[in-house]
Amino acid sequence: MIVKPLKLLNELAFERLAGTEGEKQAATIITSYLDRLNLSYELESFDLTTFKPGTGHLKIDEKVLDVKPFGLNESCHVNGEFVYLENPEIMKHNLSTFNNKIVMIYGYSRGLLEMLKKQQVAAVIVVGAPMRKASSSSHRQNTYKEGYIHSATISHDDALKIYKKSGAHAELSIEQEVYKSEARNIVVNLQGAKPDGKITYLVAHYDSVAKTE
Repeated sequence: MIVKPLKLLNELAFERLAGTEGEKQAATIITSYLDRLNLSYELESFDLTTFKPGTGHLKIDEKVLDVKPFGLNESCHVNGEFVYLENPEIMKHNLSTFNNKIVMIYGYSRGLLEMLKKQQVAAVIVVGAPMRKASSSSHRQNTYKEGYIHSATISHDDALKIYKKSGAHAELSIEQEVYKSEARNIVVNLQGAKPDGKITYLVAHYDSVAKTE
């Protein structure tokens, strides 16, 4: 059997969030190819928290804009003063200034999350790239367990409509289901022609992020 990579990718062209039916379906497709190639494999199951992509809205004054909730962000309704920060590093030098505020910024990182938590920010809105829809992003498994800041992404075009409204009252609403589930690793062991003391690992994700539509 000859595997045609493009054909396989087309078969996997659907949402495959880890721990969902989409990821389970993708595993079935991949293992069907392994069966036809007569390759033995193991499915390693592990527990995790996953989610069904939800919806979000940011209201400032009378303007209501769509936002995309971070994955693993549970449903919430957050009120607070809206602040746009062109440079979020300023928070390092203004302790307690942003407590209970809804902050809009460019970029996001684990290091930034710790600063947001230290500042006790109520929520964070991350601005997406120009000429694109709000991107998909997600809290990590450990972040979910250890505590996160309510987070969502907003399109660059919509961010331009509100960035001058610092000081206005804002409300962030998120509706999203988060639940415990099980995901799988597909492990294939390819034996060499003869023992040589070397082990090569080839690893890749077959799950996906949430759709951006």
